[in-house]
Amino acid sequence: MNQISSGAPGAGEKRKYLVLGSLFVAWIMSYTDRVAFTVAIIPISREFGLTAPQAGYLLSAFYAGYAVMQLGGGSLSDRFGGRVVLIGCVLAWSLFTSLTGGAWSLSSLLVLRFMFGMGEGGFSPASSVTIADNFKREERGRAKAFLLSTDYLGSAIGSGVIALFIMTYGWHTSYQYLGVVGALVAALLFWCLPPQTKRDASVAHDARAPARPTLLSLMKLPAVLKIFSIWFFTRMLWIGVVSWMPSYLIKSRGISLGELGFATILPYCLAFIFANIVGYGLDKLLAGYEKVLMTTGTLLAALSLFLCINSQSLAMTVVYWAGCMLAFNLVYVSLFSIPIKYFQEAVAGRVTGIMNFGGQLSGTIAPTLIGYWIAADKNSYVPAFLFLSVCGVVAAAIAMTWKGAKPEGRTWSQKKCGHGKIPG
Repeated sequence: MNQISSGAPGAGEKRKYLVLGSLFVAWIMSYTDRVAFTVAIIPISREFGLTAPQAGYLLSAFYAGYAVMQLGGGSLSDRFGGRVVLIGCVLAWSLFTSLTGGAWSLSSLLVLRFMFGMGEGGFSPASSVTIADNFKREERGRAKAFLLSTDYLGSAIGSGVIALFIMTYGWHTSYQYLGVVGALVAALLFWCLPPQTKRDASVAHDARAPARPTLLSLMKLPAVLKIFSIWFFTRMLWIGVVSWMPSYLIKSRGISLGELGFATILPYCLAFIFANIVGYGLDKLLAGYEKVLMTTGTLLAALSLFLCINSQSLAMTVVYWAGCMLAFNLVYVSLFSIPIKYFQEAVAGRVTGIMNFGGQLSGTIAPTLIGYWIAADKNSYVPAFLFLSVCGVVAAAIAMTWKGAKPEGRTWSQKKCGHGKIPG
């Protein structure tokens, strides 16, 4: 088993922070590449004459590929460790990011976006495994929150800085540059992450270790089903908003691509700071209060989106959008801390993969569904965004059924592991 979780020094203080720093850079690159497309879709739609539903297909294609790899990526990470999977993921998505710059049609973009999603699909589970291998249980909430906060920092770069790059160099060249930067990030991970042996091999030599649980047995656990469902509906809200908010601000509010970049940077930066505050609180003050955080976060996100779409002021629209991001953090950080705090290290990757499969499944549905809805309502975004608010309320209803517990020593099954009963 891993040394850190058993209380041994493991990788050591310097090593674990080097690991965390390199993962932080890789996560920023991941979200930059991902969110950049929500800005690039605007000139891409003009160049290829795309309708809103066709743009929705392109926005969904990434999440379809991402969802396909969630379960497999989690299993590979649990078996071989995070290092190999992380480096492979970064190289794969960087290749398809660069190739996106050479896309010549809707069909080629669909294929490349799907492959880009597959390339990135194993990254999140592998990251959870790496955190579990290098940080003590009581430190994992903060470490994971630090990485999750890159969603907003990367999004600020993807929607802000990349918007300026696209204006200056065009989307084709911008994507080719992004692919090169991604390859450099893969080299950074190769240098910073410690070599790993196969995880299952080490477990096999431990006579006291429990039998390796199957993916199906994990899926049947009530706690896993609940976090899967909460993330499905919360992610439906979030992906729908992130995918279509740039288009909404430009087409319905009349701002330019350059103004869009400046309008989005502040909300994302605030959300980055708040995500780390939530992660610190989960480790220090709010352990066992996931139910409160998830329920509050989903309800506030739904309310903020409702106010955002009904606001008559552009400034207040941005304020409410920022409020939606901050509320989303309460759910985001709480959910992703659960697999690495309440489950055994040997299954952390698979549990994360199962949960994130739900999120990416809804991510596959949301952009296309919203695209069709906008077209059907004569380019009105209001009904579609109201539907996303309802998804937040549904997520809150499920979150209210969550049963909290203290994280120390909890694992995926009392019967199999003998370390206590997980929440859920």
